[in-house]
Amino acid sequence: MASLHLVEAINQLKSLFGWNTNSRRRSVRQQPWDSAHRRLRVESLEDRRMLAVLTPTIFTDSNIAGAGSLRNAIISANNDTNASDTIQLRAGTYALTLQNAGGTQDNTSAFGSSTGDLDIFSALTTKTLIIQGAGRANTIINANTATQLLDRVFQIIGNTPGHTLNVQFKNLTINGGMAFDDGTAGTTPFTTDVVAEGGGILNQVAG
Repeated sequence: MASLHLVEAINQLKSLFGWNTNSRRRSVRQQPWDSAHRRLRVESLEDRRMLAVLTPTIFTDSNIAGAGSLRNAIISANNDTNASDTIQLRAGTYALTLQNAGGTQDNTSAFGSSTGDLDIFSALTTKTLIIQGAGRANTIINANTATQLLDRVFQIIGNTPGHTLNVQFKNLTINGGMAFDDGTAGTTPFTTDVVAEGGGILNQVAG
């Protein structure tokens, strides 16, 4: 009788707490991978083009290859195939003293930067050149030295239809520069029928 009462008591407890000794553990069914909700995506990255940073190492003027002058850096940027170049200038005064032959302006060659003004050009369809200084009061490009350049300082050539040459001057001062013509190749300086343009910077735009 005691064992019968014990069994009945256990059954009552099972009924009270919802215990079911006959139930089996249900297996969890793994949901199939839904390809409609998980698609591979291709993200486009930004356009990465070749660029270079050119850092002049001397403040004097030179057209000797490898000298490290500002003029060297301009010539390198003119002739490379980079879509964007930056000329990084330190604090100091970069003197321009290499005059054209005869001490006058020379426009016989539109793409000459070895003497006189610093011509900026590119054979690329689109080119950006940034000339970056260390502050307007700190970085000076000076064409008004004891040996005066007797030319404008910069001439930007090549903004023709279908070509874009974007030149940016940042955090620097351009001092001096003389213009005796309009910058057109082949014009004769000091003639009365030529209008002088751009002593510091001449942005020559051809229509």
